[in-house]
Amino acid sequence: MFKKDKKSKEITEALSEENKEPGENQDVDQDAVEAKLEKLAQIRERLSRIGLAKKIGQYIGEKTIKKVYMGLTVVLALVVVVIAVTYREKLTSFRPGCETYQVMGTIEIDYDKTAQMHLTDDDVVINDKNGSTESTGTPLIYPDSDKLTMMEDMLWINPREGTEVSRVNTFTTIEESAGRVTYSRNKKMAQTAGGFLYDGRDRYVFLEAVDLKVGEDEIKLPPLSYIVVRRGDCIEYYNAGTGEDKSISLLGNVVTAKNKDYCLDATKGVIIIKNNEYLLYEDVASVDPMKMK
Repeated sequence: MFKKDKKSKEITEALSEENKEPGENQDVDQDAVEAKLEKLAQIRERLSRIGLAKKIGQYIGEKTIKKVYMGLTVVLALVVVVIAVTYREKLTSFRPGCETYQVMGTIEIDYDKTAQMHLTDDDVVINDKNGSTESTGTPLIYPDSDKLTMMEDMLWINPREGTEVSRVNTFTTIEESAGRVTYSRNKKMAQTAGGFLYDGRDRYVFLEAVDLKVGEDEIKLPPLSYIVVRRGDCIEYYNAGTGEDKSISLLGNVVTAKNKDYCLDATKGVIIIKNNEYLLYEDVASVDPMKMK
């Protein structure tokens, strides 16, 4: 409905004049009638344009909303991708931010403070200003610091706490102080007391002091020392107290590491508690990771 404004009044008058019989006016002004009819046509055209403009505006509005919605969908998808990539990057890369080194046999491989470690499907690749190299698998050592970073997944085993084991993931940094061991990774932490880490094959990281014995050779190893048993060949060890790394030929000798609570036979991969032998679990990947907060 239109309100009776000036335009509608003009339309009504024009229609009235158009519908009158010839006898109703004493003098019929043909020019005036044609002028009013033309004016009526202009008004009708103007109204038609207004209606078309409204339809076009509505159409454009709908298209704009659809474009905005599609744009927001694309942006949201990109945000999700960025978050996923960032999260994966945190899980698969590590930067010590200081000088570190690894030991291969008795050879030290140094990395500068620019080093970045990347976890691939098969190994850990280390890049620094000197180039790229694959990790030896042994822990990353921090000079003059009581901590290590694991360069492979390992099992945490503590004979004092029964048969329960948990997995310590690659790039977990471990520190020891007054018998308490702190694990940290991606700003999450956990703590345990004692025990050792085992890679399921030949590598052991001791989280408490042990007496290492290879044949007649005896070495006292403090916490965060480790050994690698090359069965039928030699044993390599790193002494966290002195910083030395050495290799001893096995020559058929048994390798044991013990304290007052248990004895680890690293040659066989068994642990002895109160004269009972227990085979060490080896399937690292099947074990749940250590809970961190």
